[in-house]
Amino acid sequence: MNRRSSTRVAVRLACHVVWLQGGEPSVMFTENISRDGMLLRWEDLIGRLPSVGEMLIVEVELPEREGFERRCISCQTTVARVHAEPDAALVWVGLRIHAMEFRVAQGAPKHREPVSQKGYGSRMY
Repeated sequence: MNRRSSTRVAVRLACHVVWLQGGEPSVMFTENISRDGMLLRWEDLIGRLPSVGEMLIVEVELPEREGFERRCISCQTTVARVHAEPDAALVWVGLRIHAMEFRVAQGAPKHREPVSQKGYGSRMY
């Protein structure tokens, strides 16, 4: 049974996760995103993992266009689920989005990984 109200689009974009309870921002990648939620590849297994119910701010970097300022989508989210792969190489983190806004990207470093809309890891929760 699919309980989603919006269709998810498989797209790989760099994002910056900001912890509301303090801590260093983490750089992750989206796997898919919709109006209501997103799935992140959580590859930083040495650092802290989020807990279900925890609130996070996720700033998703948008592809650059020549002649325009770098932009991002800033999302207020709550962790809906956390799923570890059996080999523990990465963890999938499902987020529910409460609010989002487009804004000029801050001085965060650029990420060179290409955008993938074919859903390299097109898992959906």
